[in-house]
Amino acid sequence: HAHLDHTGYLPLLVKNGFRGKIYGTHLTVELCKILLLDSGHLQEEEANRANKHGYSKHKPAMPLYTRADAEALFPQLQAVSFHQDFNIGDLGFRFNRAGHILGAGSLIAKHQNTSIIFSGDLGRDTDPCVLPPEDNLGADYLVIESTYGDRLHEKIDSKESLRVVVNRVFERGGTVIIPAFAVGRTQTILYDIYILKQEGKIPNIPIFLDSPMAQDVTEIMLKNPTEHTLDKPTCIGISKMVRYVNTVDESKQIDNYQYPKIIISASGMATGG
Repeated sequence: HAHLDHTGYLPLLVKNGFRGKIYGTHLTVELCKILLLDSGHLQEEEANRANKHGYSKHKPAMPLYTRADAEALFPQLQAVSFHQDFNIGDLGFRFNRAGHILGAGSLIAKHQNTSIIFSGDLGRDTDPCVLPPEDNLGADYLVIESTYGDRLHEKIDSKESLRVVVNRVFERGGTVIIPAFAVGRTQTILYDIYILKQEGKIPNIPIFLDSPMAQDVTEIMLKNPTEHTLDKPTCIGISKMVRYVNTVDESKQIDNYQYPKIIISASGMATGG
């Protein structure tokens, strides 16, 4: 899938001479272009800060890769559909849905009578927006992400937690600020807010999405109805509900809105943006 812990080194790989095709599902390819351009920009900004404040051991500090380096790999991106068989040499491949984020897939590789499934993160059947992971039956070998492989998560009703916070902040006339990852988390939060509004469980206050990258990802999601679980009225409702903030000046102008509101903004770990 397109998250940077899976794709973030691709620009440097290509910069260092890789000339082969880079396969991914259609939405993974679309999201990669957005995330890698942003990553290159952030790498450049970080190098500039390091040179300005002198905290790097490198003189001068250089970005791992640039926005131009990220764009240079685009011609090598090869989009394939889910369940579409394709071959590289005598190996056959197919992507099944992994359910983690939009476009996420588990890759089935076959050679003669042997099959291997490689999967990154797997999603949950209960995700409100992303189509669930598909069963991958009959493989001889499985290689899979194991970040949470040794623990059980506490069951948390995130929508109910959101309802409580929004109402508490609304009652004191404040602003709810939600740090959210641009891919996946933002779209789920928008959906939860929309449903809570439809059910009359939170007041009808403005929703600002202050992250250009999250806006781009949300638009990709809403324009690809077969790639998520939301129906058309819900997509239209979310589009009408959210207000996009596109510039620094517009972001600053939100401060002038002296009424209760919700602001969703990257980064998800509140370390930038």
